[in-house]
Amino acid sequence: MRYVSDLMSPVTSVVSVTHSLAEAAQLVSGEDQAVLVLGLSNQPRGLITEADIAQVVAQFPETWTKKRCACMILEEFESVRPDHTVDDVVELYRAGGARPFVVLQDDEAIGILYPTSVFANSLEESSRVPAEPDAHR
Repeated sequence: MRYVSDLMSPVTSVVSVTHSLAEAAQLVSGEDQAVLVLGLSNQPRGLITEADIAQVVAQFPETWTKKRCACMILEEFESVRPDHTVDDVVELYRAGGARPFVVLQDDEAIGILYPTSVFANSLEESSRVPAEPDAHR
């Protein structure tokens, strides 16, 4: 059985809720698939992905660069713990769609879990399942 801690990526880009979306866009357009957003007390508040930014750009093409990261953050955000299993995460995906999650331990962001890692692991696990014996032999 694999755990979130086995698949999570490190947090490499962080912005504050007071930063502009343009600043966040510069970070997610590089190597990172998501940027961690911290609140005013440096507590994790959520993630912003390139897809999130693209949606705001489409809605507000003239003014999106002036918007703050806070406009992207929901009141409550979903997170996972390092001891959650991959099966736990797959259930979250079934309920709400595939998306990255902040990995929290003691209210501190210790990583980001990306769907690509979860799906790659699921494919790897399914290829390890032994084939059933041929019933016709």
